[in-house]
Amino acid sequence: MFTVNDAHNRGVTAVAVTNDCRRIVSGGGEGMIRVWQINGNSRELLATMKEHKNAVVAIRINKSDTECVTASLDGTCIIWNLK
Repeated sequence: MFTVNDAHNRGVTAVAVTNDCRRIVSGGGEGMIRVWQINGNSRELLATMKEHKNAVVAIRINKSDTECVTASLDGTCIIWNLK
């Protein structure tokens, strides 16, 4: 439907979509998490979060779309607030 160019400096390594299909959460090879708002054929970067020290390998979003958990090759899991 559309492309998010240059989403991450070291490539996208994980992605998840909220249950309402309005946001995408992407994880990158640099350990960064980004939240994108989806509107028709457009997208907007809402947030950038950096705590992981290595690539993000998994993202899961809760049913209410308010939190997500990410796992990284640095051995950490982080719970993020998506509000």
